[in-house]
Amino acid sequence: EKADKETVTKLMAWVEATRQQFATLVAANRNLSVEDVLATEGDWFYGDEAGERGLVDGYGPFEMIFNRARELARS
Repeated sequence: EKADKETVTKLMAWVEATRQQFATLVAANRNLSVEDVLATEGDWFYGDEAGERGLVDGYGPFEMIFNRARELARS
């Protein structure tokens, strides 16, 4: 069933609000501007490049990252 225009408009407003909230949160926690965060939309970065862009704290093999996350969760 096709959604009516009002439903689509509400949904798109919610998506945009969520997009802005996420970008604002990332920007605040990564010392980036909201514009810089939004400029990464639709792209992905491997470890080195993500680190250079300030998008990650670090990177490594899955097991190492998983163990570190577990340690942080316990503290």
